[in-house]
Amino acid sequence: MHPTIKLISAAALLTLSFATQSAPIYNVSSGQLVGISNLEVGGSLYNVVIGDGSYTGIFGTTSDFADSTSAENAANAIVAALRSASALPAGINSDPALVNGCNGSGGECDIFIPFGVQYPSPGAPGQNQINLWDSYLYLGHVGVGWETQTSNILTNLSTSSFGYSTYAKFNLVTPIPEPSSIILFATGLLGLWSRKFKSKIIASR
Repeated sequence: MHPTIKLISAAALLTLSFATQSAPIYNVSSGQLVGISNLEVGGSLYNVVIGDGSYTGIFGTTSDFADSTSAENAANAIVAALRSASALPAGINSDPALVNGCNGSGGECDIFIPFGVQYPSPGAPGQNQINLWDSYLYLGHVGVGWETQTSNILTNLSTSSFGYSTYAKFNLVTPIPEPSSIILFATGLLGLWSRKFKSKIIASR
């Protein structure tokens, strides 16, 4: 195969690899969605674990996202993944009980994405609350809902107490390379090969 064709083929494979790498993977156990791997949020990939527990038990004293905008983007990413009906295991995007941590009570499942800092609860002295964005599944309709300050969750309260809510823990994998960077890299390789090829032609004269 001609070296130029080899180089172009390699660049095409690299671009294909990029496209494949950004496709979310649904993790299912016993018929329930327990996580989403390869989920893109703001140019980075995350492995998301979905499950019950208290805020402090899952996140400690920190949160995966420092501000409201980042947490909202994460909530929207989950919603977009849940709306990919063709890729989802059967029934998960229409049955709240098929999301880990939710029992389907009230036909609802709320997936909480915390952000920001903890602050003292005005209604529970000595306890803290945390800001939340909420990706919710309600009777087959998937959307993003804002959890207001008054309905924020106490950090020591387990979501298993509700039955209709669960947490999403975002574990950073690696930033996603921009397609333009791949193209520039391939172009650079092509340029180097071209210069080397021309040098060989000149030397042979």
